[in-house]
Amino acid sequence: MAILKLKLLRSLGIRRFHQVPNIGLDSANGIKGLLSPEGLQIAWFDYQTSLLNRINESLDKIPELKKFDDLLSLHRACIHSGDPALKSLASLSGQAFNNEFFFKSLRTEGSVNKNATFKEDSRHVDISQEVLNMPRFTPAPEISETDTSYFVKSTPHPAYDAITSDHAFRSVSVFRESLIDRGASMIGNGAVWLVSSSQNSGILNTYGWGTPLSQEHENDVASQVVSPANTLSVYPVLGINLWEHIYLKDYGVAGKRKFMENCFDCIDWSVIDERIEEAK
Repeated sequence: MAILKLKLLRSLGIRRFHQVPNIGLDSANGIKGLLSPEGLQIAWFDYQTSLLNRINESLDKIPELKKFDDLLSLHRACIHSGDPALKSLASLSGQAFNNEFFFKSLRTEGSVNKNATFKEDSRHVDISQEVLNMPRFTPAPEISETDTSYFVKSTPHPAYDAITSDHAFRSVSVFRESLIDRGASMIGNGAVWLVSSSQNSGILNTYGWGTPLSQEHENDVASQVVSPANTLSVYPVLGINLWEHIYLKDYGVAGKRKFMENCFDCIDWSVIDERIEEAK
């Protein structure tokens, strides 16, 4: 019904203000190693369409808010207004931003783990420190021992540098386990984030429709970030949506941790690199 409604609006020359963007995903294929075709259809196409339709309906009644043409700006405007009448729109825009941010963080070609499954094997406990999906970095080239004309070192990309710094997690394996543990232990709907600041990087949980940049969460950032930081100036660079409908179809009610593990193997580190650079 929603698709038919959109086609009718387009035939009449009417453009809905917010539309589901084309981010390279195909519901017929799902996301290999993360979501089945049915799971992706629910988590991205159906859910995002529903949210944006409701946002557009609200904006038709409050046209002055159309000047905020991206979801995060709209969300923050609703939060900062203090108007209780905008709480529903704040909720919808926060959810839509978080979901889009999550799916844009993923490799459209799917998991680097060719053996990924949706089911947890209770008989197997993974104690390996191996990280299949490493952030990008450039190894130091081999040079002759007699060549002392210059000093050559590895050139990390932004995500690798941010994660492995002395002020953050020091190793990618520690970061991976921290991110998975933090997400898997959440009670209720929300998202788990890697946030970056001018000083360090850390992990942050938000609940319900909250975003890392929502005013209502800013006072909690320092206490939630898993790192030595006490700064309130943070920028989200990776977000994993943990609303139950995202993973229930493929993973079941007890599958949150397995979903988190598979998510890590689907992170597009080039996107995270770009976001960290933008945050500087």
